[in-house]
Amino acid sequence: MTMYIGLTVRLSSVVTNSGFGTMQQASTLLSVMTIGGMLMGFVFGLINKTLKAQTLTVGLAALAVGAIIIHFAPNFAVLCVGAMIAGISYPTMISYTFNQISEVCPKGSDTLCTSVVLVGCNLGAFTAPYTLRLVSALTGGSLSMPFLVYGIVLMVIAAVYAAWNIMHGAKKV
Repeated sequence: MTMYIGLTVRLSSVVTNSGFGTMQQASTLLSVMTIGGMLMGFVFGLINKTLKAQTLTVGLAALAVGAIIIHFAPNFAVLCVGAMIAGISYPTMISYTFNQISEVCPKGSDTLCTSVVLVGCNLGAFTAPYTLRLVSALTGGSLSMPFLVYGIVLMVIAAVYAAWNIMHGAKKV
């Protein structure tokens, strides 16, 4: 959550400060990302049925790839590709997470489990600007440097999650 919200918070600044586009183009890009995410919601069931327990792994890896593409983007078109990849990966991860609540929580505690996940999501969204500032300060990098760091962290998380699923023979019902 922190990384995706950070991306949406900083993307407009990256577009305008890099000279790739105007604030209006950045705004349109963010809107298209949202629409792409909504469209992903329509096909989530099929994706989840196909990928099973690795749905989250693919979502994490896709968000990582999107963030890394944004960091290295040489122009607006490539930046748009990275943003669209990130935009469609996020709803995949969130949908999978909420879908798992009914699978892993004890009977009768779905409401509590959903509330805990929502609190975590809200904390992640709240900390996004501070995380951006911290990563920028630690790396001394450009506006897009946090996206490279986010991409690397997300790839590590995706690899660990995939390995855990493989080792434990996790199966999505």
